[in-house]
Amino acid sequence: MIYPIKVKQLVKIGLVFNVILLWGCAETDDKRYSNLWDKEFSSCSVSCHSPSATNGTEDGPDLSTKSSFYANTVNKTIGTDYPNWIRNGDCDSVKLIDPSSANTSLVVSSLVQSVADTISADFSCTSAFNVHETLNVTLSDQQTIDDLIAWINDGAPEK
Repeated sequence: MIYPIKVKQLVKIGLVFNVILLWGCAETDDKRYSNLWDKEFSSCSVSCHSPSATNGTEDGPDLSTKSSFYANTVNKTIGTDYPNWIRNGDCDSVKLIDPSSANTSLVVSSLVQSVADTISADFSCTSAFNVHETLNVTLSDQQTIDDLIAWINDGAPEK
């Protein structure tokens, strides 16, 4: 009779462990935007995409802080929100960050070659990937690309 009790205890312990593990992973997912900002965006946005820039990016979104990056890209379009910003091709109606759709987001297409190709084919829009590639600010680390895509596809929560 002792044997079934031990099995039940092991099952309960296993369930508790899995709940704790999943809760811990969910907490990490909630911090995905903060991690992306700290790891990638904070270092490249300040010098190029800010109100004080004089390199052609000054009429675009202010990406100099974590909060301005989010506020000025999510659900924003060039045609509506930044009509004086320089552009390549017909990208006016394509969202900079389209929550739930990383493959149709200009920010992703400016950093990830495969998404740049998709945007070009689907929207006849030439993203800024080549410019960013020349400046060595495109993404090549697959984990960072996966995190960016997952964050946007999960609705681009601001956390």
